[in-house]
Parts: sequence; structure tokens; C-alpha cells
Amino acid sequence: MKGLRGLVLAAVPELAALIDCARPDEGLVDVASFVGVSKQRPIAGPCRRGEITNARKVARRWKAPAASVRAWLEAKGPRLVGPRDAEGDELEPMRRRLLAGGRR
Repeated sequence: MKGLRGLVLAAVPELAALIDCARPDEGLVDVASFVGVSKQRPIAGPCRRGEITNARKVARRWKAPAASVRAWLEAKGPRLVGPRDAEGDELEPMRRRLLAGGRR
């Protein structure tokens, strides 16, 4: 009896991991919806590369814990966008004409 009990206690961590894997969507969010993109393509790369921890594909959608997605977004941080170079832009004269409301 003692040998069987020791064997069962040794198998508990493996059984717990199997039970966690058996829960398909518990605690997971759709990454694309959470990030705010309509397609899966922009987030597929980071999910595949492991940048979003614990992300997995469930029924053709990438799912991950909300905390993992939030951490990935915070790590990316806001990107600075530089000012448009109006002098080097060949479309700037056309934009000005359109804004002026007529042809010249």
C-alpha cells in the first residue's frame, strides 16, 4: 500500500499538468480581439515566436492569458512617429490644391 501511495504522489504534478492542458479556453483571450486588430496575421508572428507567453492556437485563433498579452503590449511600448517631411514629399503640392478647394 505504501508503494502505491508513493507512486500516486509522484504522479500528481504530471496529472495536474494534464488537467491544465485539457481545459481548452479557460482563462484565455483571443489575442487579435484583445489587441484590437481584425485579422490574425499581425499577431501570429509574435505568438509563434513566443513573444506572447503561453499563446496557443485554438480553432484557427491565437489564444493567450490576458496578462501575457498585456505584458507583451507594455514591452512593445508606444512608438514615436516623426513629423512628415513636407519639403521632400512630392504629393504635398497636390494636397494643398485639394485643401484650397480648386484646381490651379
